[in-house]
Amino acid sequence: MPRVTSQPDDLNFEVSEGETLLEAGLRSGVAFAHACGGRAKCSTCRIWVTEGLNGCHERNELES
Repeated sequence: MPRVTSQPDDLNFEVSEGETLLEAGLRSGVAFAHACGGRAKCSTCRIWVTEGLNGCHERNELES
């Protein structure tokens, strides 16, 4: 299962298959902003991948 580190708080969490980073982070107690509920409408849950981009799936239509 992939592990993610949230910065600047240095919190680590696992992401299950089929789960979004937002869902996994919230489940793990990361205080991600998500004003529109994670529906890619407001950009408050936007993230920056600094390592491991090759392990991410392609952006979907909403993420592009």
